[in-house]
Amino acid sequence: MEVTDVTTFEESTAKRSFVVFWQKLSWVISHSIWKAFFKVYIPNEEVFHHRPLLIVSNHQGVTDPWPLTITLPFRLFSLLTPIRFLASREPNHVVLRNIYRFITKPLVYNPNGVIELPPRRYDGVLSIEDKTKSTTGRLRKGEVVIVFPEGHANHQRTVSPFKRGVPFIAKQIKATTGTPLSILPVAIDWKEGFIHWSPEVVQIPAELSDKEEETAAWLHEKVEALFHQGRT
Repeated sequence: MEVTDVTTFEESTAKRSFVVFWQKLSWVISHSIWKAFFKVYIPNEEVFHHRPLLIVSNHQGVTDPWPLTITLPFRLFSLLTPIRFLASREPNHVVLRNIYRFITKPLVYNPNGVIELPPRRYDGVLSIEDKTKSTTGRLRKGEVVIVFPEGHANHQRTVSPFKRGVPFIAKQIKATTGTPLSILPVAIDWKEGFIHWSPEVVQIPAELSDKEEETAAWLHEKVEALFHQGRT
């Protein structure tokens, strides 16, 4: 099967400026609404200054990127913009596919500069390099990206095991830029109504740099610890 144009993420200066404007406008319109639903714990504001910065969160629903970011104070939110997040591209179901094409993509993905993941039908065709190409590209440009390593929305009272995409991305960033990737863990819980940010960024230890599964488990422990801290 030939796969074309499923991992590219080219963007003009004008489009990038529009994404920044749209995200800031979204903050102005909806910050107070999201804040009514979530208590936000930010132990250390300095963590948001690191670049390249990959925010790693558990995943409870498709709207997670908005409360995670728009509940931040405007000075921190502005510091992060444009904030990129990953989302699935073209669902397989015909109804969902039409919703994606005529509503989700033009009204949500495009104005927010979303990084679209390849459709799931390509899972057995594309390599992990192909799947993470756009994410590593944005990080190399000094942007902030949010990822949900569980790989699916988890509505249970736990954090599912993490996939190995983040360790692979970190290794690619280190190899191509010489700079360790700064990773900022965060946990969100819709039922309890909290967002708990880590007090520090982490970088993958040298002894784990070539062990993607162990690194994924290491990151999982950090997010899971924040998840349980927020509930206590």
